[in-house]
Amino acid sequence: MLRILLPIFALLFFSLVTVDGVLACSCVPSGTVDLEFEMTPNVVILKLRSVEKNPDPNKQIYSVGNIERSILTVEKVFKGDLKVGQELPFAQGGGADCVWTFSEEEIGKEYLFYLGAKPSERGLWSGIICNRSGSTKYRSADLLYLENLPKVSGKTRVSGRLEQEIAASVESGYSEDRLLAGRYVYITGNGKKIKLRTDRNGVYEIYDLPPGKYKIEPERVDGYKFDRYSEVKENFVEVDLRPKSHVEKNFDFVIDNSIQGKVYDAYGRTARVCVELDPAQGKARAYMFLFDCTDENGSFEIDTIPAGSYVLIVNNDGKMNGDHPFGRFYYPNKVERSDAAKISIGPGDHLINLLVTAPKTLETVVYSGRLLFEDGKPVPNEFVEFFKDSGVPRRNSYDSDINTKTNENGEFSIKLIKGTKGSIVGTLITYSGEYENCPKLEAAIKASGSSVPTLETTEIKVDPITDLSEIELRFPFPSCKRAKDD
Repeated sequence: MLRILLPIFALLFFSLVTVDGVLACSCVPSGTVDLEFEMTPNVVILKLRSVEKNPDPNKQIYSVGNIERSILTVEKVFKGDLKVGQELPFAQGGGADCVWTFSEEEIGKEYLFYLGAKPSERGLWSGIICNRSGSTKYRSADLLYLENLPKVSGKTRVSGRLEQEIAASVESGYSEDRLLAGRYVYITGNGKKIKLRTDRNGVYEIYDLPPGKYKIEPERVDGYKFDRYSEVKENFVEVDLRPKSHVEKNFDFVIDNSIQGKVYDAYGRTARVCVELDPAQGKARAYMFLFDCTDENGSFEIDTIPAGSYVLIVNNDGKMNGDHPFGRFYYPNKVERSDAAKISIGPGDHLINLLVTAPKTLETVVYSGRLLFEDGKPVPNEFVEFFKDSGVPRRNSYDSDINTKTNENGEFSIKLIKGTKGSIVGTLITYSGEYENCPKLEAAIKASGSSVPTLETTEIKVDPITDLSEIELRFPFPSCKRAKDD
């Protein structure tokens, strides 16, 4: 996992985000190693010696792994007043507080830490995620610079790391972030053509290039591509190297493959439905989500797939509606998983034109009409939703069985499973002040008791047997002019 970092005592702008279902700290990008070194009071290599767990099961602590604190020793000092051999007690992070977390499995591991001037009032140091701190294995580019101070201080530097993600599809499989040693990196521009080679830690660097604009292009890895979140748009990145400054560009390679196809119902009509890949054998690796939902043409594409053998599951939750009037099935058209076709895929494989057909499909009908304001003006780009009768009161519009969006003229068309009784309702998400001089709308918002309510038209009860058109759904307030943004 790539951590995006910032000097620890600079003002941090971060948010709590969900990554793989776990709260995580998100930081803005850090400065380069020269700037981080200049701004940080203590820059040291530390070794994790022990962790101290909470011994009282009745005492709740908000940290990862039930660890109260960890003990690290100073192995090397690049800057600051800490001494080699000194023991430092470290606070344990809580998983979402931007504080470093340790584990028993990491005992003996070494870290490069950029630390503040002193510990907290509790006497505990904190490894902050939002700077360049990290395992020495993945901070080797920083170490190349730090080990050569002060000889390289003030010089221009272009550097970075080449890394390849090897991902497993199953829990028992082999995974690693492989540092790519011995790979070529080409730097061109400002009248120069330079060929570098990464060291054993996948790092390239060069000092004393004249300031100017350059292209950095790494050697490609067969069957792999640049990570989708990378700034690499083609095969290179462009940089502007300024006097006495550093430029750092890392290149992360992920597997380049894909599976594309179309999903049809048993009558040959394209279907709107979600599909997913599951390993043909073994338990899927935690937090591996390989899925896509088809577009209006029934097409799907899943890419960046760990090498292995899979089954393709269609409509895994088994719920049926007009968009997919069929239950769960497996590619190509089997009800039982044991009958599913096995799909093998590896680096560089692109499987296209898979035809996926539901073995059995319920009949559907189409209901169409217009969503209107009280004064008869159309409501564009809002939702019309169908709620199947369930015998219990529906809670809110998020529980609909199927929905569709109106066009610019307020027109809608929604496909329903034949004979499925329920109700159709139009919805509008709004807030107070979104529209000017609209007292009826403001009254409806106030009556909802919500700051951002989902307002509804009157329900229309339906028992879909045949197609029905010219349905009108009206809100109990007129159209109003949208207020101008401040």
